[in-house]
Amino acid sequence: MSFEEDLKKLEQLTERLRDDSTGLEESLKIYEEATLLTKKLNKTLEETKRKIEEVSKDGSVTSRDELGPQS
Repeated sequence: MSFEEDLKKLEQLTERLRDDSTGLEESLKIYEEATLLTKKLNKTLEETKRKIEEVSKDGSVTSRDELGPQS
């Protein structure tokens, strides 16, 4: 799945955990799945950050501060 699909799945799992009708056993399974998905998403974000930093080394922008005010 893509990052966006994984994120949407995580949002769906979170909603299921918030649902009062979700039982304890099901909640545990959902929690485990959400935890694994969160680790995958974090890994993707870290890899992307690393790639951006590599590209930035070769370009003129090396930090967010150098981009100026954010709108």
